[in-house]
Amino acid sequence: MGLEDLALLRYIQDKLGGSIKLRSGVKAYRYRLHNKEGMRLLIKCINGEIRHSTRLNQLHKVCQVLGEEVIKPNTITKDSN
Repeated sequence: MGLEDLALLRYIQDKLGGSIKLRSGVKAYRYRLHNKEGMRLLIKCINGEIRHSTRLNQLHKVCQVLGEEVIKPNTITKDSN
């Protein structure tokens, strides 16, 4: 994430744990989450919201490792908000 998003990353870190490091060579931060409880909480927050096929495949893999069930996202229609 960009340098302007540090406050958001700190908020996420307060809720889930993990580490924030400045990436070398670019003006960006990297957030990493290593503990299982934080990962389970993150999955509860984003499960059912991911629509991008690559990210959905990644979510499936993480859920398999942690033994969590994947919630399929709702179909988007022209009447969706």
